[in-house]
Amino acid sequence: MPGWSMGPFYPTDDLRFTNAFEIKNWDHRGVRSDWRDHPNSGSEYIAVISGTLTVVLGKALQPDGSIAETECIAVTAGHVIVLGAGQWRRYECTPDVVGISVRRTS
Repeated sequence: MPGWSMGPFYPTDDLRFTNAFEIKNWDHRGVRSDWRDHPNSGSEYIAVISGTLTVVLGKALQPDGSIAETECIAVTAGHVIVLGAGQWRRYECTPDVVGISVRRTS
Protein backbone atom coordinates (compact mmCIF):
# COMPACT_ATOMS: atom_id res chain seq x y z
CA MET A 1 0.00 0.00 0.00
CA PRO A 2 1.27 3.54 -0.56
CA GLY A 3 3.43 4.69 2.26
CA TRP A 4 1.96 7.42 4.42
CA SER A 5 -0.96 8.31 6.64
CA MET A 6 -1.90 10.18 9.81
CA GLY A 7 -4.79 9.66 12.18
CA PRO A 8 -6.22 8.26 15.39
CA PHE A 9 -5.20 4.70 14.46
CA TYR A 10 -1.57 5.34 15.56
CA PRO A 11 -0.33 5.23 19.18
CA THR A 12 -0.56 8.61 20.93
CA ASP A 13 3.23 8.87 21.22
CA ASP A 14 3.68 8.43 17.43
CA LEU A 15 4.30 11.61 15.41
CA ARG A 16 1.61 10.47 12.95
CA PHE A 17 -1.10 10.41 15.66
CA THR A 18 -3.91 12.96 15.56
CA ASN A 19 -7.52 12.66 16.66
CA ALA A 20 -8.67 15.71 14.65
CA PHE A 21 -8.49 14.07 11.22
CA GLU A 22 -7.13 11.12 9.30
CA ILE A 23 -5.22 11.37 6.05
CA LYS A 24 -4.30 8.40 3.88
CA ASN A 25 -2.49 7.73 0.63
CA TRP A 26 -4.11 4.52 -0.70
CA ASP A 27 -4.42 2.18 -3.66
CA HIS A 28 -6.90 -0.56 -4.62
CA ARG A 29 -5.83 -2.72 -1.66
CA GLY A 30 -7.19 -0.16 0.81
CA VAL A 31 -10.57 0.37 -0.86
CA ARG A 32 -13.45 -0.92 1.28
CA SER A 33 -16.41 -2.29 -0.64
CA ASP A 34 -18.56 -2.89 2.45
CA TRP A 35 -20.89 -0.34 4.03
CA ARG A 36 -19.02 1.45 6.81
CA ASP A 37 -20.47 3.04 9.93
CA HIS A 38 -20.33 6.42 8.26
CA PRO A 39 -23.09 8.05 10.30
CA ASN A 40 -20.40 8.28 13.00
CA SER A 41 -17.80 9.72 10.59
CA GLY A 42 -16.98 13.28 9.70
CA SER A 43 -16.83 14.84 6.25
CA GLU A 44 -14.32 13.37 3.79
CA TYR A 45 -12.24 14.79 0.92
CA ILE A 46 -11.09 12.23 -1.69
CA ALA A 47 -8.68 13.00 -4.55
CA VAL A 48 -8.09 10.34 -7.21
CA ILE A 49 -4.57 10.38 -8.65
CA SER A 50 -4.93 7.49 -11.12
CA GLY A 51 -7.63 5.02 -12.12
CA THR A 52 -11.28 5.37 -11.15
CA LEU A 53 -12.96 5.24 -7.75
CA THR A 54 -16.72 4.69 -7.76
CA VAL A 55 -18.43 6.11 -4.68
CA VAL A 56 -21.68 4.30 -3.92
CA LEU A 57 -23.96 6.36 -1.68
CA GLY A 58 -26.65 4.76 0.42
CA LYS A 59 -29.51 5.26 2.83
CA ALA A 60 -30.37 3.13 5.84
CA LEU A 61 -33.76 1.41 5.58
CA GLN A 62 -36.09 0.86 8.50
CA PRO A 63 -36.73 -1.33 10.44
CA ASP A 64 -34.10 -3.90 9.46
CA GLY A 65 -31.25 -1.38 9.10
CA SER A 66 -30.16 -2.61 5.67
CA ILE A 67 -28.57 -0.07 3.31
CA ALA A 68 -30.11 0.79 -0.06
CA GLU A 69 -27.91 2.21 -2.82
CA THR A 70 -29.09 5.68 -3.83
CA GLU A 71 -26.37 6.93 -6.20
CA CYS A 72 -23.08 5.87 -7.85
CA ILE A 73 -20.49 8.53 -8.66
CA ALA A 74 -17.39 7.73 -10.74
CA VAL A 75 -14.39 9.83 -9.68
CA THR A 76 -11.65 9.64 -12.30
CA ALA A 77 -7.97 10.57 -12.17
CA GLY A 78 -7.41 14.26 -11.51
CA HIS A 79 -10.81 14.77 -9.88
CA VAL A 80 -12.00 15.11 -6.30
CA ILE A 81 -15.18 14.51 -4.33
CA VAL A 82 -16.23 15.82 -0.92
CA LEU A 83 -18.65 13.68 1.07
CA GLY A 84 -20.72 15.07 3.91
CA ALA A 85 -20.60 13.88 7.49
CA GLY A 86 -22.89 10.97 8.22
CA GLN A 87 -23.29 9.85 4.60
CA TRP A 88 -23.44 6.08 4.15
CA ARG A 89 -20.91 5.08 1.50
CA ARG A 90 -18.90 2.24 0.08
CA TYR A 91 -16.38 2.12 -2.73
CA GLU A 92 -15.55 0.20 -5.90
CA CYS A 93 -12.44 0.82 -8.00
CA THR A 94 -10.28 -0.10 -10.94
CA PRO A 95 -7.10 -2.10 -10.20
CA ASP A 96 -4.90 0.92 -10.99
CA VAL A 97 -6.59 3.36 -8.60
CA VAL A 98 -4.44 5.52 -6.30
CA GLY A 99 -5.73 8.37 -4.20
CA ILE A 100 -5.53 10.53 -1.12
CA SER A 101 -8.31 10.97 1.42
CA VAL A 102 -8.75 13.33 4.35
CA ARG A 103 -11.53 12.69 6.86
CA ARG A 104 -12.52 14.66 9.92
CA THR A 105 -12.63 12.38 12.96
CA SER A 106 -13.63 14.68 15.81
